[in-house]
Amino acid sequence: MAFVLKVALLGLASAGLLLVGLGLLVAGGFASDDELGLLAFFWVLAAPFVIFGSMLVRSIVRMTRERMTASVREPPGNASAPTAPTAPPGWYPDPQGMPCSRWWDGVQWTEATGPR
Repeated sequence: MAFVLKVALLGLASAGLLLVGLGLLVAGGFASDDELGLLAFFWVLAAPFVIFGSMLVRSIVRMTRERMTASVREPPGNASAPTAPTAPPGWYPDPQGMPCSRWWDGVQWTEATGPR
């Protein structure tokens, strides 16, 4: 849900920035010297859209990487031992749904736990 919300906000920020930029380009062709200060003010108003949009892009990329990494590192099966091919040893989300990570030794789950 958060992913969809971030994509929607990114779309809104991009559309707002595009509209402000196009408006400034059109108005810039007809602006007198007195109106250039007003155009500069509008560019300052548009700057938060650029910053907000770049932050959203970074957040979406990070979230996508985390999802891709989690799906690759997820051992096959749930609490039972995985079938071939086995997952490499490493820390994985607890197979019993506990809010921690559990060490998979390549053959079975161990008692070692760590923060998620």
